[in-house]
Amino acid sequence: LPRPAAYTKPAGADALVYPRPDIPVDVRVGALRDAMDVSDHLRWPLTANHHPVLEPAYPIAAVFADPGVGWTDLCKLGAQNRRTSGVPLDQIEYLRGWCDVARHEPELAVVRLAPLMRSTVTNLPAAVRRDVANIVVDSGDAELGQRMLAKARVDEVALFDLISASYEEVGKTSDAMVFNDLAIDAYTLNKPGDHCHRLAKRVVIATDVSDRTIRLEMLGNASTDDTCQHLHHELTCWAGASCVEYMADHGIDAQRAGVVDAYLRWPDRAANANFWVSYSAGIVDLVGAPGADILATSALEASLISIDCVGDRLHAVQATAHDVALKTQDTKLQARLTLIVDEPKKLCEKQP
Repeated sequence: LPRPAAYTKPAGADALVYPRPDIPVDVRVGALRDAMDVSDHLRWPLTANHHPVLEPAYPIAAVFADPGVGWTDLCKLGAQNRRTSGVPLDQIEYLRGWCDVARHEPELAVVRLAPLMRSTVTNLPAAVRRDVANIVVDSGDAELGQRMLAKARVDEVALFDLISASYEEVGKTSDAMVFNDLAIDAYTLNKPGDHCHRLAKRVVIATDVSDRTIRLEMLGNASTDDTCQHLHHELTCWAGASCVEYMADHGIDAQRAGVVDAYLRWPDRAANANFWVSYSAGIVDLVGAPGADILATSALEASLISIDCVGDRLHAVQATAHDVALKTQDTKLQARLTLIVDEPKKLCEKQP
């Protein structure tokens, strides 16, 4: 395993691009990273099969008519104004709400439909929540949506979640975050997993690094609930920090996960001496795990070259190399480690 020859260090610069060595990476890691699609968090709680559509979520036409007759046909026929025997009043009121939509009166529709979220008719409350969310999103922006809900005296957190997801689904992210924040502010501690899904949205949408860091910390501190912890682990990995806990959640051994984490953190751009020295010291405990030894040795070489093999940090690099040499079982690396420990200046003399 000869030292890689292709590296770049501008004259006098305390920064270095050093090639990352190839190591055996658990195939599951690649599958995990390929499957990581954080945009799905913005759509929560919508499932893959649910999309905003201005149609009744409850099969109201089948309650009143034979197959082939739609809800708009019922509105034109005035079915909403007739008391039909055997049909619960809530279902009639539901049709009336959708007839309001057909007449382009969405605010009236929301006022009429909102009380049905407490209906005892099977499947009707859940359908109404989806309907109200779709009507609000179709009507305009988040400011108008808040006015519509205020008029209907609705402040249900679950509905805020659906409206947020529906706005995101139609590409209105800023409006989505308004309702997501309303849901965060209204959180009552009874469903920590749901709350963490809302915090996860805020992590994903954050464009500023410092803001994302703050929101990740909020998510990590929100609860010990499993959903919260798994979300935090996933988004920490996605944000470019440690992936160890995320991989451990998916059954990958912690030590192997640490090696893969180090492999993924290897910089593809120039990194300064502080980074290389810290990186090499941080991987010593993993030496012995597949791939860790070559990563540590290469990072130590990068450390030496970045400091020109001189200065106060030289002894720290040599001490780390000594530790790696004692732990590694890879005899092919011993010559490179011995050079770092005993004759570091020779390494720097080989710079192109």
